[in-house]
Amino acid sequence: MPAAAEFEVLNVADPYDCTTNPTTGLTSPTRGVVSVYRRPLPATNLGFLSTIMWDGREPDLFSQAADATLVHAQAGAAPGLAQRRQIVAFEGCTRADTPAACATTPPGAGLFTAQIYDDQARWLADGGAEGGPASLARQVTRFFIGANDPLGGNPSGAPFTSQVFTLYDAWDPASGAGAGAARAAIARGEQVFNSVKFNITGVGGLNDALGQPIISGFCGTCHDTPNAGDHSVKAPLNIGVADAGANTPPVLDLTGLPIFSLWCVSGPLAGQIFAVTDPGRALITGKCADIGKLKGPILRGLAARAPYFHNGSAKTLADVVEFYNQRFTIGLTDQQKADLVAFLNAL
Repeated sequence: MPAAAEFEVLNVADPYDCTTNPTTGLTSPTRGVVSVYRRPLPATNLGFLSTIMWDGREPDLFSQAADATLVHAQAGAAPGLAQRRQIVAFEGCTRADTPAACATTPPGAGLFTAQIYDDQARWLADGGAEGGPASLARQVTRFFIGANDPLGGNPSGAPFTSQVFTLYDAWDPASGAGAGAARAAIARGEQVFNSVKFNITGVGGLNDALGQPIISGFCGTCHDTPNAGDHSVKAPLNIGVADAGANTPPVLDLTGLPIFSLWCVSGPLAGQIFAVTDPGRALITGKCADIGKLKGPILRGLAARAPYFHNGSAKTLADVVEFYNQRFTIGLTDQQKADLVAFLNAL
């Protein structure tokens, strides 16, 4: 629990007894350790990161290498400066890293993962398409923080575009390329991602931050990094995945997850009670406004990463699509859902 937090833990329903056991968990409503359950993030494609860790607690990969060694690996001492430089260079430097750590790392170096083959569409870099990790490694050399910022913060001055993904433009049946049914479905799914407009409402860190109860947007309004699908800016958001209240879309499976009742005792939200499976960034900042806020992951390589969301509450990509369809009342047709799943599987 963060010191001087704006909230107290009223109650915890923890099936594993980690947080409720005073030896391993909370010792009072404001002190002790909170145990949450989060999917491991990929240790690849790190050159696209604008935020490190689900809750953004690490300022850079240089720091993360030390903390992971001490906390996760439980080492007796942090790796030295030279070792951390080697770790970060191996992973692939990000624009969030300390310049000294990145000085000898060429752009595009590091580890990249992306889906390279589909059982129906076959090789995802054939027929003019740009699937697979090779094109992704080239793409990272063009990435910078704010690369496609929907809030207009792009340092280059270029306007935001919802056409975030262009990997499978060549497979669009309208191109006359004769891509075949499976490839055409992937191309249509890419266009659903890029072009279907819907109302974004109730997203903590977005609607409230902008003072706009309704934002007319796209999938790429949040997943805006070109051909990667990450946030191109630091953007911890609460889209409701951690919500354990009555408004949680039924497609999410919260079985086995702890449920925390958090009572805000100070700050602008004093008096409100939140039921969540994960306090999110609030465990770092202590702010009630950050309850349930987490970053979105990079979308490449999704087919190998089930279950989905930070807590694994969506078993399949079809469940992920249905969550968004329910959460934002998008109104996707069965064909659009199937095409979007085909596209996400090809990332």
